[in-house]
Amino acid sequence: MPFAAYSISILYSFYGIGSSFHDAGWSAYLIHESDFLVHNPPCVDDGVSWLNSHISPLFLATSGLGRLLPLTRIQFYAAYIGVSHALPAIAVFWLLMSGYHMTRPVPCFIAALLALFFSFDGLALAIARFPHFTMFLVGTGIMFLVAMVLGRVKIAALFFLLCLSTREDAGFHLFALLSILFFLERGEGIPFCEQRPILAFAIVGLVYSASAVSLQHALSDARYSLLINEYLGNPLFNQVEPGLILRRLLGWFAYRPYVVFPAICTLVWAIVRRNPYLMLGYVAFLPWGLLHLIAAREMVGTLPSYYAFPYMFANLWPLISLLIQQRQSEGHRSILEPVCGFALLILTSFITAGHLHNPTHLAFPIGFVSPPSIARQAAVDNALQRLAATPARQELGATLVDQSVAALVPERYQAENILSAESHLEPDSIIFFTGGFESALARNMAAKAGLEREYEIAGTPIRVGTNHSLSNLHELTAVRASDYATRSVTDSGGTRSP
Repeated sequence: MPFAAYSISILYSFYGIGSSFHDAGWSAYLIHESDFLVHNPPCVDDGVSWLNSHISPLFLATSGLGRLLPLTRIQFYAAYIGVSHALPAIAVFWLLMSGYHMTRPVPCFIAALLALFFSFDGLALAIARFPHFTMFLVGTGIMFLVAMVLGRVKIAALFFLLCLSTREDAGFHLFALLSILFFLERGEGIPFCEQRPILAFAIVGLVYSASAVSLQHALSDARYSLLINEYLGNPLFNQVEPGLILRRLLGWFAYRPYVVFPAICTLVWAIVRRNPYLMLGYVAFLPWGLLHLIAAREMVGTLPSYYAFPYMFANLWPLISLLIQQRQSEGHRSILEPVCGFALLILTSFITAGHLHNPTHLAFPIGFVSPPSIARQAAVDNALQRLAATPARQELGATLVDQSVAALVPERYQAENILSAESHLEPDSIIFFTGGFESALARNMAAKAGLEREYEIAGTPIRVGTNHSLSNLHELTAVRASDYATRSVTDSGGTRSP
């Protein structure tokens, strides 16, 4: 169910309402089209290597697999996101079945429900509103952690490698969890010989990520460093001041309740039960939280969408810590506390507030149950390929495309062709999604440029605003020939990304 729902949401986003190039379309391209040096599409810094931003060897494997499967790029990306969101559900179900022995019919049904709710909890939904390849790090990391706790070292090793290959910082996150798991087990009296795999994986994760981050910094363009520009600042920590930290922290309480409320509930749980081990999952990611509190880039500091991904590990942690403690205790202990406590954490994660990061206005549950037909997908893909071909581009003239178009065909345009409020190109034509999140911007730009004609391609949400007659593009149908300025003001309301 999570695989189907999240896969459908990706297809609905790209072909229904219009997705964002940053970062969904960009990720889809890299996951399906990467060469040995993992070059970006031409519209990103003229195709500079992705290694300037991140070390993601996973993309080489996914691109190879993508060439073998009879799926389009977006269909493959939808499957990738579907798998990423399904893995946490599989891991929780596995943990409850094998660790807590919830194998009889009623407990098994409860285990399945908890696993499903976990894969659709507030944080998972926040991540899904701005789809990102990093969710695969979460899914494989959770599978690795559960496999380790259940003693399935070979399975753990597979997901460990997949997790590390997703992004260069994965090893740091796993090291934080494994080091705490190591000390928890030591405190419970587990012999050192049984802990050697945990220690080995922790050291490998730390060394890998430290090496990968150093390599990424060495390979990156000297003019831009993601770590410096997004987080540390230049000069270092120049942006850090008490007022900034307090404002962001209050913002988390007000606008990121799906992170804060489960943490508060876990803290109360730990105090009431006098069991500090329950909080160690959140302790492991204190450095991650502090890094975002002092981040140089304002958006990063607000901890939107996928930036909060480590806290999915933290929400699972009480189930893991209580299982380890139960194994070391004498006699049978009830599973009521861990199961009910975990259910409560999931419920509190559904507490939401305004100003969620949702740039494309993707709505749930409609996004989970609205798959675009294969015919519609093919019509959109074919139309955009024809509009980007040389004969059409010659007739369209200087062209701007919105992010929803760029997300589907980023290899066909340069950075100067991507629509933005700061676009310097004087357009003869603008291609956009009629209901997309940038449609108002597209129409306002068309009005300013004096583009008085609008065309549509039947069976698609694609619109072309232009000052040309386009008589040779037979697939285009004129839908109106009026001055955009008469409706640009009314169209512009409520379309800015939060």
